Amino acid sequence: MCRYVLSKTKDLGGALHNAAVHGSQYVKFASHHKVGSLRISDHEGRAKYHYKWNLRADYDEISEERTDVTLRRYYPWSEVDQMIEDMHTAAGIRPGAEEYFGNQVGAPASIKLSNEEMRALQALKELHEALRALPPQHPHELQTYALKVHELKSMIALRHARKIDPALWPTYKKGKDGVWVIDNQQP
Repeated sequence: MCRYVLSKTKDLGGALHNAAVHGSQYVKFASHHKVGSLRISDHEGRAKYHYKWNLRADYDEISEERTDVTLRRYYPWSEVDQMIEDMHTAAGIRPGAEEYFGNQVGAPASIKLSNEEMRALQALKELHEALRALPPQHPHELQTYALKVHELKSMIALRHARKIDPALWPTYKKGKDGVWVIDNQQP
């Protein structure tokens, strides 16, 4: 069951975090913090842990439980596809979302991503997919790949923020003396 879930949640950065002695398997989602974690099992877990998603062989229907910490969702194995769909919804992923890079139709040209920025994002997406295709050699390798790609994506997002609000996110340029100064010529 875990292999199936991992194959359907690659875009969420799903990676097996732990496989317990009693048969439970634990999955973390590195690419989307909103998704949380998943426990796959056939028995009750420890009360002190609060897995947002629970796929249980011993359950017959979907149910929810709100704790002080989180909303916990329980799915029987027969509803695994519904759970995966709900995970994608929680992550904000919708069909075609992977093609969206922030250039809304009708947005002013001054705040749209440049062609170079769009190419860089596309290259990062391809890099991420290529890295995920490599067989892992360490339990945290896929998570590390996702974090590093997201760091690079954050740098491009900051370029976008500078276009939207240059007063808050100033752009710098190298002065004649070689010292970096705020570029007051930005719109």
